[in-house]
Amino acid sequence: MGQANQRGSFAERLAQSNEAKRNAAEALGLVLRNLDDIRAELGVPQDAPFLGYLVHIPDSDEFLLEYKDTPQATSRSWTKNPGAGRRFADFAEAHMIARPDREMVVGLFETSTQFLIAEVL
Repeated sequence: MGQANQRGSFAERLAQSNEAKRNAAEALGLVLRNLDDIRAELGVPQDAPFLGYLVHIPDSDEFLLEYKDTPQATSRSWTKNPGAGRRFADFAEAHMIARPDREMVVGLFETSTQFLIAEVL
């Protein structure tokens, strides 16, 4: 039997992963917020779909494009285009990668004419 099967079904492993992400977010002091509340608070149009979370460098207005972490090195590449940035479904995932001294996590929304980024924390 494969090692993954020994840890449970796919649904069970997915539930374990989601629980671990929730626990990490709580440990960071993060609070789950409703997207409609964020849209209203930040002035994002209600019909603008939420596309995910991005890691953003405000000083240079760049967005994480690629992230690789190996035992030998961690590498990051950046883009000026928020639409091309690496999207995270969970805030906690993006937050764990962002370096607190220079990067922040933003939400990515799309209107019919442009991408909008909004600070969500």
